[in-house]
Amino acid sequence: SNIRSVGKVKADLYHITGDCNYMALGLPGSRTILTVHDIGYYEQVLKGIRKWIYGLFWWWLPLRRVDKITTVSTFTLNRLRQVFRVPESKMQVLYNPLFEGFSPTGRKFDSACPRIMQIGSGYNKNLERLILAVKGIPCHLVLVNRLSEEQHQQLQLAGISYEHHPRLSQKEVQDMYRSVDILFFASVYEGFGLPIIEAFASGVPVITSTVTSMPEIAKDAAMLVNPYDVDAIRASLLAIIGDENLRNDLVNKGFSRARDFVPREIAAQYLKIYRSYNHLDWYLPHSTHYHSYFFNKLADDKRVQLGVYYFSETISKYPWKKQEERKFQFQSLN
Repeated sequence: SNIRSVGKVKADLYHITGDCNYMALGLPGSRTILTVHDIGYYEQVLKGIRKWIYGLFWWWLPLRRVDKITTVSTFTLNRLRQVFRVPESKMQVLYNPLFEGFSPTGRKFDSACPRIMQIGSGYNKNLERLILAVKGIPCHLVLVNRLSEEQHQQLQLAGISYEHHPRLSQKEVQDMYRSVDILFFASVYEGFGLPIIEAFASGVPVITSTVTSMPEIAKDAAMLVNPYDVDAIRASLLAIIGDENLRNDLVNKGFSRARDFVPREIAAQYLKIYRSYNHLDWYLPHSTHYHSYFFNKLADDKRVQLGVYYFSETISKYPWKKQEERKFQFQSLN
């Protein structure tokens, strides 16, 4: 019913900004743009017939129907080219922007018992190896995620001090960055890795991975480790804890790298794409508050007449489940 509903919306140009790729099947392909963040769920989790069905309706058909595809990293662009054989000429890399409000407080690094933050739930976030790596190191883990009962038990059996925050507002996340000493974000798979640049802007040293998109996003502003090597993770933590010059170097490079993700500049790149179609009315189905924040940046330019339709997250991500609310909402950004 979402595909039928989206087809009733009249606009000159349509932009699917994430988590509802299937909507392209109800839109005019020659006037539709699709943003792809990653294909990790398809590549890493799904198997068998479920992978085939999901791949067909979420990836193969939408990718071929739309006129243009933007990706949030070169890594994701290359995966689309390699896995789904999307022509590179159809794609363009436009990085995710950094939310405003991330800033340092000048907090003194606690080398005696550093607070190490890890963000995100799921198989790819590598929490289990972090637990093994910090065992015996005086520290306190700040976990912003949903912990399973098994993970709680692992932490307790290892005697690790930790706190757990399954739900935080954007402001609370920003405050949390200002309260920690290190960000551990050595995932085994990411399409971008937003916490990396959030920590950079907050003046927090970052440990991230040598795989997928993370070296591209971090460049030389983070310590890069093999995410499968517990000893390497441990060594990187001890290096940051024990070396003030290293910490200062990472923080300064992080501030510089964070400036590459200014929202207004990235929004301007999207605006350039929209204007290339010579249309005025754009329709952007999406599923998270992140996108509405980002596209508000376009409205700062008063010459732009921009409106955004949006779904609730449950409707966009799970179209096969019956939902109580199926109404489109409209938000004028001018």
